[in-house]
Amino acid sequence: MGQEQSQRTGGGAATQGGINFQNRVSAWVCVHILAGRSAVPIGPGGIAAYARFETPEPVDDILIGDTNEGHAFVQAKRTLSLSTTTDSDLASAVDQFVRQYVSTRAGSDKRPWRARPLDPTKDRLVVATTFESSAPVRIDLAAVLDRMRGLTSGQPFTDAATSVDQRKALDTLLEHVRRSWQSAAGIKPTDSDISAVCALMHLSVLDVETNGLAEREALSLLENRILENSLQAGAAWSTLLQVAADLSQRRSGIDEPGLRAALEQVGIGLKGPARYDKDIGKLRNHARETVRYLRHNSRIPVGGTEVRVDRLATEVIRQASDTGSLVVVGWPGSGKSGVLHDFAESAIDAGRDVVFIAVDQIGATSLGELRNELGLEHELIEILRNWPGHRPGILVIDALDAARGDPASGALLNLVRAIVTSGGRWRVVASIRKYDLRYSPELRDLFRGDVALTVPSNLRDREFSLLRHVNVPLFTDEELDALRRQAPTHRSQAGFSPSLDAREKR
Repeated sequence: MGQEQSQRTGGGAATQGGINFQNRVSAWVCVHILAGRSAVPIGPGGIAAYARFETPEPVDDILIGDTNEGHAFVQAKRTLSLSTTTDSDLASAVDQFVRQYVSTRAGSDKRPWRARPLDPTKDRLVVATTFESSAPVRIDLAAVLDRMRGLTSGQPFTDAATSVDQRKALDTLLEHVRRSWQSAAGIKPTDSDISAVCALMHLSVLDVETNGLAEREALSLLENRILENSLQAGAAWSTLLQVAADLSQRRSGIDEPGLRAALEQVGIGLKGPARYDKDIGKLRNHARETVRYLRHNSRIPVGGTEVRVDRLATEVIRQASDTGSLVVVGWPGSGKSGVLHDFAESAIDAGRDVVFIAVDQIGATSLGELRNELGLEHELIEILRNWPGHRPGILVIDALDAARGDPASGALLNLVRAIVTSGGRWRVVASIRKYDLRYSPELRDLFRGDVALTVPSNLRDREFSLLRHVNVPLFTDEELDALRRQAPTHRSQAGFSPSLDAREKR
């Protein structure tokens, strides 16, 4: 719109006010997309998924699509009066509604909003306006449109008006609809035609002016559901106003990922999309449960008690995982599972984002089955992509033995591939037997890289020198001494032999 419309209409304060109102309506829609909420009263009934601005459609200001494949075509009119003249803003809005309806009746276009005829149970034709519109429009015409949507087949249109003022509004509406239909379709409309198009029409007052109710609602959503720091609500709202203006000028659109990227680009931190909160909570709980399940691998029973020692490999894995994904290898009995347990436990205790999966707990043969087994509402990869955070998130997998053809390992290999190749903030830390890594070309390709700067030479295996890996050795003399110091009173009575027992512990 912008300069082109200003030149066409002569510009001035009224035009600029209308453009500003349209941008505010657009920004309000963007907030609802970010919040994962419906944009009713101007959007379709489902969760708002995307919006397009200054479209080529007859109703061209804003197009809103929801997650149920519903659409709302919105005209933003800051002021409207109940005028019967053909060049009025009301006549223009009704004409655009009729043309939108007529042009989409074929339903044969590939565009999702034109792929089928408009359906009043899913779609809307909306005029968004302000309290500056006249009372006959805000009150009387709005009431008539509400009743028109409730008329049964064969019921006279006059039943939609219950007062003299409403009858005037009804007559004005019908006059505009009949004239526009004749122009768009080339024939006079039947009563069924008029009913069909009016069933889609809505008139909504959206008070998005400064300090208006709708603007305050948008700021509240930003503060409470979208932003990490509620004090950035004003800055986020200003950014969305600018985003809306830029998109309108470019005649483009945006969805939730695009909006999140636009805010993050200017330093505004965001919470995760609300619809993923439940799944993220389930994955956090599953990680803690897996830590408890594998706890025995990091302890050695001695004389009726348990002792443990901090392995050097645990800290090295923590450092290496900050820079990328890696595999953890070692001979059977070296303690890979125990090291992974300690690494995951310390990461969770430090507030890191951790997903922890033990292969022997999983029976899924596909990612879809894994989703069901974990009780998730969304696909695991989708959840990870929408899990907010600035530090690297960590997917820990104990015993990823994909080369043996185990169905669960095959599903997890697909997950590892998706994460490692995505370039996102998530890292994979997976233990695997040397045999399986040696004979799995795909795994070697996925974990190709150098860890020489973060992993000391005594925790690297020369066979895998081209891979990002940590080799868990058998217990060192220093680690065995630490075990002896923790259980000095049990050695003689329990027959504790650290040089043997500790080396045989997984």
